[in-house]
Amino acid sequence: MKKVLYIILALLATSVNAQDRSHFYTNLLNPFLVNPAHAGNGKGIQAVLNARTMLGGIEGSPRTINFGIYGSTNNDAGLGLKVISDWRGVFQLSNFEAAYSKRVQLNKVQVLNFGLSLGVCQTAIRQELLNSNVTLEDPMLTDKNLNKLRVTSGAGFTYKYAEKFEFSTSFPMLITGDEDINGFFVSSAHYNFKTGEKYTIQPQVNYYNFIYSDKMFDLIANASWNQTLSLSAGYRSNSSVIAGVGLNFSGFSAKYMYYMHTGNLNGLAPAQNEIGITFRFNKPKSKAPAQVNGTDEFSLELKKLNKRINGLMQVESTNPGLVDISKELAKISTDLAALTKKYTVETPEQMKELKAVQESLELMIAKSSK
Repeated sequence: MKKVLYIILALLATSVNAQDRSHFYTNLLNPFLVNPAHAGNGKGIQAVLNARTMLGGIEGSPRTINFGIYGSTNNDAGLGLKVISDWRGVFQLSNFEAAYSKRVQLNKVQVLNFGLSLGVCQTAIRQELLNSNVTLEDPMLTDKNLNKLRVTSGAGFTYKYAEKFEFSTSFPMLITGDEDINGFFVSSAHYNFKTGEKYTIQPQVNYYNFIYSDKMFDLIANASWNQTLSLSAGYRSNSSVIAGVGLNFSGFSAKYMYYMHTGNLNGLAPAQNEIGITFRFNKPKSKAPAQVNGTDEFSLELKKLNKRINGLMQVESTNPGLVDISKELAKISTDLAALTKKYTVETPEQMKELKAVQESLELMIAKSSK
């Protein structure tokens, strides 16, 4: 065990900085872990648990466990929470962050999500692992930031086109305590090719702009059948081959990734293993619109707008020029837009009433513009 610990510490020393957390963010199974903008992606609530060993085959080797829960809200926003716990030799790193994202609908097929995360992180010494092989005067063991809570914050965005193409960039550890702004970022892009009704091929590229180690990229091909069974194969530029398999159901999915080291790490440890489990929950159903004398509020508001339009029609036919029709129509248009944003059409009657208001409004606008 002492020999193993010595090797691990030697590996850690090459990472330069015991406070560096960038290795958290090289996994492929939990995009929310990397990018807070993903808090607003998808429907319902998702809870994700990941576990990863960095040097499989070595007792006490670095490993990471993380948990995230996130979901979208009714006002185009997303909320989430992520917890990360990592062990590297005698160092244990913990990270707790809340995330917020905002969705911007550019048009019918293009969507932007912007996200921010804020929380605290801490690096601590695992005293039970210290032994004679460790030099207690080592600067890494006397770092002033050890056993100290520090504020951490990140930012990112995602761009989607028609559920086919997605590009994202995030700075997951942009701010940490009083350190300078960190330039580490992760960028990813993928495109979905449909081959028949049940098969999808997805090429994917990831780039990791590390600060304390060499830059890295992934080239991966993902394939899925009936959105249930998925297979992955690819290459990582640190001389690793990637393979993965996953199962996906309506409320649950699980995926396993295997990273086989073919370069210098192969002589020390043959592989890195990662597993991800996701649970999906539907959002709580919104309460039915309040009823007033047997009529819902949405219908009542639509009736009020219709009366305003009919009133303008009456004034225009009996007393032309008495009121500024264009100005009043603009107000009604604004009120109608706010109403359709506040309420959702849930019944055929509501749809009929909404169309009647829209048609009357368009007719009045057309007349006033002549």
